[in-house]
Order: sequence, then C-alpha cells, then structure tokens
Amino acid sequence: MTIQVREKDTGSARFLAARPDELELLTRVAAWLRDNPEPDRVPAEERSLELFDDEKALDGFLKTRLFTTGALSLDLLACHAVPVPFVSRHLDGAGPTRLLVVENLATYFSIWTVLNERSRSSRPDVHIGWGYGTSFAQSVLSIATLDPVPERVCYFGDLDLAGLWIAAVASATALASGLPPLRAAEPCYRYLLDGPTRWRRPDKSNTQRYPDYDEPCRWLPGSLRAPVSGLLHARQRIPQERLNLSALRHSLELLVQSL
Repeated sequence: MTIQVREKDTGSARFLAARPDELELLTRVAAWLRDNPEPDRVPAEERSLELFDDEKALDGFLKTRLFTTGALSLDLLACHAVPVPFVSRHLDGAGPTRLLVVENLATYFSIWTVLNERSRSSRPDVHIGWGYGTSFAQSVLSIATLDPVPERVCYFGDLDLAGLWIAAVASATALASGLPPLRAAEPCYRYLLDGPTRWRRPDKSNTQRYPDYDEPCRWLPGSLRAPVSGLLHARQRIPQERLNLSALRHSLELLVQSL
C-alpha cells in the first residue's frame, strides 16, 4: 500500500515552527516528503530510523507541539504505531465469533481449559485472550488482526481500581479506533460480587481516596455500576481468580452467557 504525500502538506506547520529545533524538524520532513511522493505505509519506528537515523526519535517528537496540534502527523509521514499483540487462542464452535479477554494468566488458562473440554457443537466460537494486566490498554488495538474477526469483544478482570481502569482505558481506545465496543462479562463479574464477604480484601491499588469512583465504572453495564462503585468506595477488591477452574466447570453456562 502506498500513500501520496506532497511537500505542501507541511504548510500549516510552517506557521507554528518558531524554535530552531522545530524549524530543523520541519525542514527534514519537507525534504523527505519531496523525495518520497508515494511512500509505503510502515511502522513508525522504521520511518523514524529513515528520517532521523534513530528508531526512537519520532516517539519523542510526537509529544511536541508540531504533532500535538496536528500540524504534523504519523499519517503525513505514511507510518503508524504498531499495536502491541496479546496472547489469544481460537476455539471453533457454534454461532458468531466472540472474543473474551481476561486480565490474569490463571483465569485465561482455566477458561481455555473448560471450553476446550466441550465439543465444538456445545461451545461458542471464541477467541480467548490474555490481556496481561495493564498491557491490554495498548494491545486492545490488536483485536483487528484476529482471524476470524470477532463480532463482539468481552472483558473480565479483577474487581479493583487498577483492573477497572485497565478496562476503561481499553474501552475508550477501542471506541476511538472503530473497534467493537468492549463489553463487560457481566455474569462473571456478578459471580464475584455475589460471593461470600471473605472474598473482599483491601485493595492495594486504592489506598488513597479517588475523586470520582464512578469514572472507571462507566464502561460497565448499568446493573453493575452501583455495586462495583460501592466496592471501590470501601477500598476493597475481589480477584477474578475466585471464578476458578472448579467453579467454571460447575457453572459453564455462566461463562457462555458472558459472551
């Protein structure tokens, strides 16, 4: 794939460039645009190395005003940020393809195990993804590379402030990128909330009162927002591993309904 760009595309940037470093950057970009009218679209690190002889230089420039104002952009340079991949495995099954991303490795393994034990005709067609904790806030963009492409994306993580923020940021990133909206695996979260009181432990990610506990809960369905917000206000957490292998085997329908 090639993209046609022209030197005059830097016109708006000329009005902003004032400092010597900005002028030098603009001169370099303009020369590259002149010499490369139909460049291939490549990863940003490759373009950075081509332009600056440093694969990380462009990442630093993205934080400067020529880029933050939109005067320069990755599109103009015919390059893109490469999405961070996440671990996923596909299980053939019935119905439309879904994706279930789980925050922690143990739960990823247990969910994969119970679904893999079922016949193709008695399980959904699903990718099981491991979000790898906070990494999912970036790797959510890899959803578009899955084959087959999922029609629905569901997420299940820890019920704590850190885990909910992971999902909230990933959800916003997905929406901004035109990906399917991130849906909470509601029955799985409900299982955690309905568990015994002893499951609720102090949340080390929530040691200082947060100004708006409703904010990281807005990606959740309405039925979950109040109880989850209450958990955060109490500065408590419930790890997703409470929905363990044994519980999943006895309540497989709960997992299927989450998809």
